[in-house]
Amino acid sequence: MKRIAVGRLFHESHGYAPATAAADITVVRGETVIEAAKGNGTTLGGIVDALIERAHIEILPISSDSMVAPGGAIDHGFYVEQRQFWGEELKKLAPDAIVLDLHGSMYIAGSHEISESILIFEIA
Repeated sequence: MKRIAVGRLFHESHGYAPATAAADITVVRGETVIEAAKGNGTTLGGIVDALIERAHIEILPISSDSMVAPGGAIDHGFYVEQRQFWGEELKKLAPDAIVLDLHGSMYIAGSHEISESILIFEIA
């Protein structure tokens, strides 16, 4: 059986908007990620539905934000916390593959784009 980790990062950052505070972002973790995505018509939902159709796949939820409304750059502390969680979770789960729903241009306050850095882990 193949073990596939799934997750989502979804936010559109705009340079002229105030920073998006961590308190404004709802993070979903665990089986709730899978249950909320099933059949909901989102990209993550399509990923989950397609994996469920395959008999020899175990779906391993990582994390999902709740599709935060477009706003400013993401709070740096929130980014650090999420990066640490994702790294630890991927090491613990040891998946055969990772499938992510990445949307938007998510920037970290005072730093760089999240999708360029949050996904670089040493998981071996």
